Amino acid sequence: MDSGTVDRQCSYGRSSWTFACPSSDAGWRLGLMGMDIVAERLEPWLDEAAKSLEEQPIQLLRRGNTGTTRAADLGYLPLGVGFLVSFTKLDHVMQVLRSRTERKALPPAVMWFFAAEEPSVDTYTTWARNIRHHYAETKQYIPQIWIQVGGSAVAALELAQSDAKPDALVVQGSDAGGHGMERGASIVGLIPETKSLFDRAYSGDRRPHLLASGGIVNAEGAAAALCLGAEGVIMGTRFLASPETIVPHPEYRERVLAAKDGAQSTIRAKVFDELKGPNIWPAAYDGRALVSKNWRDMHEGGVPIETIRESVAKAAKDADGGYGIGSDRAVVWCGTGVGLVNEMKKAGDVVVEVREGVSTLLGTLRTNVDSVHAS
Repeated sequence: MDSGTVDRQCSYGRSSWTFACPSSDAGWRLGLMGMDIVAERLEPWLDEAAKSLEEQPIQLLRRGNTGTTRAADLGYLPLGVGFLVSFTKLDHVMQVLRSRTERKALPPAVMWFFAAEEPSVDTYTTWARNIRHHYAETKQYIPQIWIQVGGSAVAALELAQSDAKPDALVVQGSDAGGHGMERGASIVGLIPETKSLFDRAYSGDRRPHLLASGGIVNAEGAAAALCLGAEGVIMGTRFLASPETIVPHPEYRERVLAAKDGAQSTIRAKVFDELKGPNIWPAAYDGRALVSKNWRDMHEGGVPIETIRESVAKAAKDADGGYGIGSDRAVVWCGTGVGLVNEMKKAGDVVVEVREGVSTLLGTLRTNVDSVHAS
């Protein structure tokens, strides 16, 4: 599978070092940049991030440890790197990591894995072991391993107890935009059941942190996820309206900002991965995007996929690249929370807004609960 094929079928909003750095400077946060295809971007992006963070004071918000420090004192870059492991060659990644180690460059704080073929445990274990072994041998900081799992609390527990030994599991609900498991549920069911399984399985032992993903775009969603049992949240769709995020065309962002009623204006389907050729994603996955002419043609009009592909190819040559509301042929990946994303805002400002909003909401909830008990 060549990188060009993958690039054509994974074209959506991407976070780079320009996104990860300001997000990671916002406190109570971790900015992530995505290596969704091959590793060529990994080394230059990490180098640019390191340069940006070199003299930048980094806020500490650990329990009993506040104030600021610098990346060199931490021993790592306070950001994460995400990999779609079905499309990224581990050998390429390891070459980059070895090159950076030889130059005494700092490692990222987190490595995030997603999109392995099912059964996925062996693949994730191979990635985790190679990365941990490299950094243990070189006596550098060993990045945390975060693995995204969706659709099954039982699968989350299996992965948690596997030899991959994830430091955190990102449990993705079906409201999430972009790719995820075809069969699944929202975090309303997934997070409490996963936490319940963890509580019974670990009984005080060290366990992976439980992070919630899917449909969270504001403080209310984040606070709800924490009340469900998550220890942290992941947001993606909200950052499509941040200038630091890379989008394939300006109209992509305009469509996100204009979208309303995400439960109806978005849908999960495999057709979104069949528009430029055969679907290259593992069979267990589909993706959520804005409902488009392509989906309507296939599912309501019975139009053959070959004819739809011709329309997509023609629209791609237009000035709007097929993303405009008139063309409506290019895929606009986003989650059900898109109706709440209606203004541009810098990534760091979004994080601060959500963090402060969560604090206020949980404080109000505590006050309300206390008043009920007192009455």
